[in-house]
Amino acid sequence: MVGFDGDTEGLKIILERIASNDDLGKLTHKEVKVYARCMLAIFEALNIATKLRSEIKLLLFMLSATGINHYHRSFIASRILILLERNAEFKSQEISNEHF
Repeated sequence: MVGFDGDTEGLKIILERIASNDDLGKLTHKEVKVYARCMLAIFEALNIATKLRSEIKLLLFMLSATGINHYHRSFIASRILILLERNAEFKSQEISNEHF
């Protein structure tokens, strides 16, 4: 993607908003689905470790599903955030393995 370096920080901010599920900033189901579908659209350009890609992609599909309540969307977003926190560790392992 032109002008996008694959950084996941923006993704984390959006997922934190979904995960917080508070009344003040609560997103509608439609808004969460739009975010999730847009995240899926750029997924291939994201800088995510190979080991995590399948699970994160599946969770984004779940997040965009119809019929999921806010609690479940919050749970899914929290799980993606946990995986993204481990991303740097796995990316560094991939880089060190490439050197051998």
